[in-house]
Amino acid sequence: AAVSLRDTELLHMARDAKRRRGAALSAEDLLNLPAHLANARATLWDTEDPALIYVLNVATNKAQKVVVRVNWTMRTNGAQGRQTMLANAVRTAGKVQVGDLKADRYKLIEGDLEK
Repeated sequence: AAVSLRDTELLHMARDAKRRRGAALSAEDLLNLPAHLANARATLWDTEDPALIYVLNVATNKAQKVVVRVNWTMRTNGAQGRQTMLANAVRTAGKVQVGDLKADRYKLIEGDLEK
């Protein structure tokens, strides 16, 4: 299945505030996102706010994660004007505490969170 990423979300993931607090993925990681998603270390399902959570890397107590909403309703401007479409959309990405991903709200689909 295709996964989309709008420029709005890309700018959100790479914003200065996120970089300053050490929560942003590197530019290289963002450019290689398709390969990272295909080879994720773990995949989780968020049962409270439905989304797939791809865990790309685990180091010490930090993990890189990418949130993908399945069948997300997107509004776009096309040749026929404003349109609505469903997509599997990357909504955000960043670095989080590994312990946060072990919360009850997340169900492990595949892989593991151990370093």
